Amino acid sequence: MKKKANKKTTTLLVLAVAAIWGVIGLKLYTGITTDSDENFTIPKQRAVKLKTTTLPLVLDYKDPFLNTDKHLRTPKKTANTRGHSQTPVNTRGHARTRANTREHTAITWPKLVYLGQIKNLSTHKVSAMLQCNGQTEILDIGTQWQEVKLISCQPDSAQLEFQNAKKWIRKNP
Repeated sequence: MKKKANKKTTTLLVLAVAAIWGVIGLKLYTGITTDSDENFTIPKQRAVKLKTTTLPLVLDYKDPFLNTDKHLRTPKKTANTRGHSQTPVNTRGHARTRANTREHTAITWPKLVYLGQIKNLSTHKVSAMLQCNGQTEILDIGTQWQEVKLISCQPDSAQLEFQNAKKWIRKNP
């Protein structure tokens, strides 16, 4: 008895689906094949004439990527030794002051090799293994060895200070 009921409902559902798809197909076919001779016209009352205005572009805004107002400032004139005025060259985009200009002296760094970072899991203290002139030493942050001071340490690089000059060195693979 259940098999007959299942067959009847299946047959009924197949016929319903076929009828629905037939209606959809008929609507598509009549929509494609009918020729529409309807002309759409817009009445003159609805046509709106737009007033056009031209505005000049204002391009003196701050550059969001450089965080400087370099293009807004006028360059200062400096006197040259020959009496000619010239504008100073500034490639970094910020004004040079006495605080950010340093005397660059040639410092010969010792041969340093960063061998890696050592982390104590119980105290969370980070140390670095350095090799200087063939000698290997483990340094904590802030300690000095052979005039080289370890400032900070990352897994792939370390920042060192030697004769008041700071430098990052990378780990050798």
